[in-house]
Amino acid sequence: MRRALFVTAVGLTALLTACSFVKVSEAGKRVQMRTSAEVQHCKRLGTVSSSVVDRILFIPRNRQKVQEDLDKLARDQAVIMGANTLVHVATRDGVADYIAYQCP
Repeated sequence: MRRALFVTAVGLTALLTACSFVKVSEAGKRVQMRTSAEVQHCKRLGTVSSSVVDRILFIPRNRQKVQEDLDKLARDQAVIMGANTLVHVATRDGVADYIAYQCP
């Protein structure tokens, strides 16, 4: 019985580490991710930071899924600022920094 419970817990943890938990708003879906070279003619509005859990029970989540969640959260924050474009600056330990722009 204990072994079955352990195997179930490990399996569930493995599944959760690969899942994406964040839903982006409809307005957030319209915010574009660009490189710094692509925003030369845009107006800088400020910075955005987002954070998510990057580990579940001491097991690291899939890096791509963590980054996707961070991007989704940042897109929604960009909408609040009136931005339509984000440039990713850095990600560390489940925290990402972006620069928000208004582009034509």
